[in-house]
Amino acid sequence: MKAFTFLGISMAIFFALQAPLVVSGKEFLSDTGGHGLLYLLFVIAFSAIVRLSWRIVGGKADYQRILVTSSYYAGIVAIGLALAVLCSIGILRVFYPESYALFVRFVATSNLREVSGAEPRVLRGILVACAVFAVVTLPTLVWGLIGWGAYRELNQLTRSHSCAALLLTIVLSLPIAVVEMTIALAS
Repeated sequence: MKAFTFLGISMAIFFALQAPLVVSGKEFLSDTGGHGLLYLLFVIAFSAIVRLSWRIVGGKADYQRILVTSSYYAGIVAIGLALAVLCSIGILRVFYPESYALFVRFVATSNLREVSGAEPRVLRGILVACAVFAVVTLPTLVWGLIGWGAYRELNQLTRSHSCAALLLTIVLSLPIAVVEMTIALAS
């Protein structure tokens, strides 16, 4: 139960950090509820993928223990990503107002034509924001790789088995992530 409370608190922090970024015309609570449910479903699906990946390489941990671990894991990742988004959007807003306006229009419409037709100086701001996002996300990714050891501990297998399970998890998670992103952008 503590893991799900942690995930819930992490999601509340995630959405609180995202509150200034809500697109006009969308209500914060309904947008947050929909995206929160989507993230929860992703955590459940990710846990199933992790379990399957570990089973393939010989792991024996049950789904419930993996789901608990994934809840902690996803909570930290959500906060790390929210901080990265907040920093990159802040850079746009303060230093590249035209790029920020383009970003807001893109988030509101998901129209790639606006981005492809933008002037190079406007796109430069977007590129800087992407670089900031990557730099701020890096510690979260490093933590994620280190945190993967928790699954190895649950399954009592070697590091080589852990690497194989990680690669399988990444490959098997990609379609789920694409579907989740498609749904998130459509809503």
